[in-house]
Order: sequence, then C-alpha cells, then structure tokens
Amino acid sequence: MDDFGHAALFRAVRGRQISLIVATRGTPISHKVLNQSQRPTVVLLGDDDGASSGPAGFRSWRRLKSWAGCGLIHAAAADVETYTVAIAMAVLQGRLVLIETSSAQEPAWAEALQAAGILAVGVLPRGGGHPVRPGRRPEGGGDRERA
Repeated sequence: MDDFGHAALFRAVRGRQISLIVATRGTPISHKVLNQSQRPTVVLLGDDDGASSGPAGFRSWRRLKSWAGCGLIHAAAADVETYTVAIAMAVLQGRLVLIETSSAQEPAWAEALQAAGILAVGVLPRGGGHPVRPGRRPEGGGDRERA
C-alpha cells in the first residue's frame, strides 16, 4: 500500500466523505458489506503487490462489476492528486472501484471494466512500467499520469 495516496483515502474516511473497503485477492465481498454505508464508497483492490493477477485473481470482482458506478485504474506511482480525484469521483458517483495494479495488468482491468459497462479513468506510467524494480528509474524520470 502506498502511504501518500492511501493517507488521502484515510483522511476522507476520517472526515466522513467516503466509506472505504479494502478487498484482498481471493476474498469474496458480500452484497451487505457493499451496501451498508450511506456515504459514497470506494472499494480498493490492491493488484500491485508483485503477484498481479488482473480481474481473474479477485473473487470480489464478480460482485463489484455489477455494483461499481465508476472506476479508476491506477497503474503508476501513487500521488496524492490521483487519490484526491478518486475521492471526488466516489463523491460524485457514489460507488467507485479503485484498482491499484501493475502496468502489465492495466489492459486486462481496462477490458474488464469496459465489458462490465463501467466508466473508468486510467493513470498510467510515463516512459516505463510500474512497479519499477529497485535501482532502476523509468525513462522520463518517473511515473506520472498521462493527460
């Protein structure tokens, strides 16, 4: 988990802007859990842990694809601004699936969101892949979202 981006999410939870559910790989998620909050909800899927699997590795994806109103695929180094956008998306739409993934799995997530009819935004690395192996800098000096 990234400290900077996640701190923005946790501040939004503390400020009662959103509810946050962290769904781990292989764990199902119930209808009751998804729908118990009266606040806008963000479901965070962490697929950037070195064992990226894409949607196939997340049992919760089966339920999330009919629940989510919008999505954000984050396949780059985290920054506060991107997570602030995710919070705003959740507040405006109500139900956001936030997918943290590797650049290698980004196409699989994009296809899955499109197939489910979920409008989504993608944040991709500039000049390289994500995650970056220790001791290696991507071309262009670092990960940044594309405009």
